[in-house]
Amino acid sequence: MDDRLPRSPRLLYRRPAVADEEKVRDLRQDPEVMRYVGGPLTSRSAAERFSHDLAHWDEHGYGKCVVLDRDTESFVGLCGLQEFEGEPDLGYLLAPQWWGRGLATEIAAASLRCGFEDLHAPLVRALVQAANLASQRVLGKVGMRYLGDRFLWGERQRRYAITAGEWDARRAEGSDLLADLDARWR
Repeated sequence: MDDRLPRSPRLLYRRPAVADEEKVRDLRQDPEVMRYVGGPLTSRSAAERFSHDLAHWDEHGYGKCVVLDRDTESFVGLCGLQEFEGEPDLGYLLAPQWWGRGLATEIAAASLRCGFEDLHAPLVRALVQAANLASQRVLGKVGMRYLGDRFLWGERQRRYAITAGEWDARRAEGSDLLADLDARWR
């Protein structure tokens, strides 16, 4: 088992493989999925982004993961940490049929745990389009702090971050979202 992959109760995570390219491309071409991340990609841009995902793993030893439903092994989406401006940045994309089940929160918490406990990152940040209220709620649930806005990619982005110390403090206080989820879904 690769210790640089997130772990959570309802989902499986694995490093992307060439065989995943079509599903990931379809996800990145879906207008609903890409509404708050720059819009749907062309087939060529989606292929280039997928190649970048694979190269990031080779260069850094971690990156975006393919997410599967634990029970059915159905494709759920893509998530994880990727270097952005020299720091790990949290991101996720879920296929619409998986929305509304709390999976984004589970994925975000699992990715943060991986970042701090397995990768020993001092800080993880996230950027979310100001109009994406659902993702802002997810980031708040997992303990990320709003730091302010930044104009990037033609849109106002909300900046969020959490430090390793803040993550550890939340766990020490008994705020372990993944343990709570694990207990609920057993």
